[in-house]
Amino acid sequence: MEDLDLEPNEDIQASHHRWLLSYADLMTLLFSLFVVLFSTTYAGQKKAEEISKSVRDALGERSPAIPVGTGLTPLKTLLDERLKFAIESGQTEVRLETRGLVIHLKDVSFFPPGDSDIRPDAYEVIQKIAQVIGPLPNLIAIEGHSDGVAIHNSRFRDNWELSAARSVSMLRYLSDTYGIPKSRLSASAFADTRPLSDNASAEGRAQNRRVDIVILSETPQQNKPPR
Repeated sequence: MEDLDLEPNEDIQASHHRWLLSYADLMTLLFSLFVVLFSTTYAGQKKAEEISKSVRDALGERSPAIPVGTGLTPLKTLLDERLKFAIESGQTEVRLETRGLVIHLKDVSFFPPGDSDIRPDAYEVIQKIAQVIGPLPNLIAIEGHSDGVAIHNSRFRDNWELSAARSVSMLRYLSDTYGIPKSRLSASAFADTRPLSDNASAEGRAQNRRVDIVILSETPQQNKPPR
């Protein structure tokens, strides 16, 4: 009986070790994958930080307010879009002035005659305004105006009291409902001293009866109502 050769064949032995090459290739691919994933994550984090910084800068953390020339012009475009229905129906008007961006709220659409309580059906329009101006750093002036017809009822002695009460009512609503800081808000009354139109006509008086929300520019001397 011939003795069997128990030494393994060299080709067979080599094939037994080929799995190491495949394993090494797999480890190399996995390592490369993790490097790519890490790089992507890191880059994404850096990008997120850059975006966050840009947002903070845009919202004015480094600037006291957004000036007219750079920030309030696109803001007007945004408000014109958001308030399109209210503008077309004559409820509001958005105007860009040297002192800032002025949002006219026509009194008939926002207050009952001779009253300072905001109409519930005006809440939706005010919400759209608050969502746009709330995140801004600018100061916001709320100004009450009336027409030239004298008023006297059980609540208000004259147009000064009525226009003051309406501006304060709008201020409180923006602050209490939408969390706009009181430090950014101010309320004032002008009665019939700042008309937009002639009080001789019904149409002119209707334009003069309003509450203005003014997003003030960063130049303090310009933040005065026009005469």
